[in-house]
Amino acid sequence: MDECEARGGADKDLCQRVCENSLRIATIIAVGRGARAVSKRDIEFAIDLAEKSFDAVVGGAQRYMYERFEFPRMCEAVLAKISAYGGVAKVRDLKRDFRNSIRWGNELQRVFDHLIGEESIVVDANLNPGPGPASPGFWLKEVWDQKRK
Repeated sequence: MDECEARGGADKDLCQRVCENSLRIATIIAVGRGARAVSKRDIEFAIDLAEKSFDAVVGGAQRYMYERFEFPRMCEAVLAKISAYGGVAKVRDLKRDFRNSIRWGNELQRVFDHLIGEESIVVDANLNPGPGPASPGFWLKEVWDQKRK
């Protein structure tokens, strides 16, 4: 849970509730079995249950929830994703990554055009090193410049 809090983001809000929920679960278990005090075993079980519940919620949130970006944030997100790919990314991979962030269908192409226009990214018609079909993609401008030196 400490790593989750340090990471920040949406998970941080959920992870802050795990300790509180563990305490509540342990208390409910102790009362349910008629004990006058919460035992170590109750606490261990409650912590395990709360952590598994947290993992299920986070996994479900990542799978079924998505963020729709306004145009400037979408530009930043695409640049961050290309950077995460090591400074070069295939169009196919970016389309898959942002599939659920698109409302009308043309946002991603508009972002590509904008980033090319401001010279943040460079188009590469074929990122496929092998003999197969061409695989277009983008390089971050600074990575492209270093590659060309």
